[in-house]
This record gives sequence, C-alpha cells and structure tokens, in this order.
Amino acid sequence: MKASIRNGWCFFHVWRNLFFLCPILRKEVSTVANRIMGITVEIGGDTTKLQTALKGVNGQIKSTQQQLKDVDKLLKLDPGNTELLAQKQKLLADAVGETKEKLATLKTAAEQANTALANGDISQEQYDALQREIIETEQDLKKYCDKVSKIRKKYAKKLTGAVTEALKDLNFLDVKFEMEFGQTADYTANGTDDPEFLISTNPGEPVKPLGKVASGGELSRIMLAIKTVLADQDAIETLIFDEIDSG
Repeated sequence: MKASIRNGWCFFHVWRNLFFLCPILRKEVSTVANRIMGITVEIGGDTTKLQTALKGVNGQIKSTQQQLKDVDKLLKLDPGNTELLAQKQKLLADAVGETKEKLATLKTAAEQANTALANGDISQEQYDALQREIIETEQDLKKYCDKVSKIRKKYAKKLTGAVTEALKDLNFLDVKFEMEFGQTADYTANGTDDPEFLISTNPGEPVKPLGKVASGGELSRIMLAIKTVLADQDAIETLIFDEIDSG
C-alpha cells in the first residue's frame, strides 16, 4: 500500500512538472513556427511551406539535443568515461551536420524571400522574422562547432604527447610534434577547425608543417608513429609501410 502511494505521488510530481513545462515548450515551438509561417521555399523544383521543408531536420536536431543532454548528465557522474566521451563527440558532429543542413535550407528560402518581398507575396515582418531564424540557427551552429573544437583541442594535446614518445622510440631523439588549428572559411561537417601537424626533428629548430620538412623515410616513420598511437581507434588490423628506414 505504501509503495503504491509513493509511486502514485511520484507519478503526480512528474505530471505536475510537465504541466508547468508544457506552456514553455509550446511557446518555444510556437515562436519558431510563427517566424516562418506563410513562407514557401522551392527545393529541387518543388515548392513547399518552409515549415514542412524543415520538419525532418528539426526532428533530427531535437533528437540529437535530447541525446546530448542525456550524455552530459551521465558525464557529470563519470567525466572520464571513454564510451560517453565518444558518444558526445559523435552527437556533436551530428548536431553540426544537421544544423548546417537547416541553415542551408533557411538561406535558400531567404534568397527567394527577397523576390517574394519585392512582389508583395510576404510582409516585411515575415522577412525580418526569417532573418532572425537564420541568425539563431547560425548561433546554434557556432555553439556546436565551438564544443567540437574544445574537445578536439583537448585531445590533440594527448595525441601529440603520445606521438612524440612513439617517435622517440623510432630514433627521433630531439623531436617536437605539435598540432596547430586554423579556421575554415565556412562551416564543415567537422566544425570550423583546420588542423595541421607541425614537427621539428633537430634541436633548436622551430616546428614547421609536417609535409614541408620531412623526407620520404622520415614521413614513413612519422606516419607509423601516428598510426600506432591511433591503432586502438582504427578498424585496421595490419599496418603496412613501404618506406620505413631504420634511422
């Protein structure tokens, strides 16, 4: 009896919380929908409501966001869990790709909206609302890219440290191995990072791009070191190098 009452009380609390949350959730969904209501977009020769065109990708984004929240919740309890960290990286990459797809659709609609506004097919208010939706989506995309970049740079330090030790085992005794991150001109599926390996194989020399300073034999040994460190992450059972010298 006590268990039944306790379960019933928990059930009541869940629904009470949902009752208070539903107006907030409805308001957020309604805000997005109202922004683009009445706007159409032509994609692949087919004209459809922008709301309809975005329905699929919005569903994917929502699902990814929910999964990310769940993973982040579990990571607070176990920050070093490698499975959860791998899931978070994949989900963030998914979020970047999905949000990028949404932004592309919105920008296509915005190009067509210029003509629609001039012809009086949509109001200035609708046009401005579409621009706000684009701005918000760009902000979301940047947020996901920044999170991906933060994780990538964190693990880049571990990677370069491990590769440096592997290179020393291959007779690069005074080696420095680093990663430098530039920025791409546009958003990509991997965010906006443009990574490059840098290396110095002689004492006192500054690090330079790997491809510009390493000879053929050195490059083979360097790639061997990188692949050895990454072997646990790759689905490659055998590593073959045609030109590995003994130093």
